[in-house]
Amino acid sequence: KYIFFFLSPQAQISNYASVRHSSMRYYTADKNVTCRNCDRPGHLSKNCPTPKKVPPCCLCAERGHLQNSCPARFCLNCCLPGHYFRECLERAYWNKHCNRCDMKGHYAD
Repeated sequence: KYIFFFLSPQAQISNYASVRHSSMRYYTADKNVTCRNCDRPGHLSKNCPTPKKVPPCCLCAERGHLQNSCPARFCLNCCLPGHYFRECLERAYWNKHCNRCDMKGHYAD
């Protein structure tokens, strides 16, 4: 069972307008805005005339490359730099046999 409420167009317009103008949730009209791209006041980042900043790499926090081409990347399997786990030529440590106890899942150096 459904209940429908019908409001007059005047009620909808006036309610919407009063809610829209009464709540300035994110910033006030008097406050100067600062661009998050160039850090200058007067405009938002979506209207910024300077080119967009390249996001930093999540591994080393440097700009100019992303995670998949980071020179500081390392393998979580063998802990050697330069490749990822899926590209590793070493067998995963949980598939290795220990040299001391011959059990699977760990290994002794």
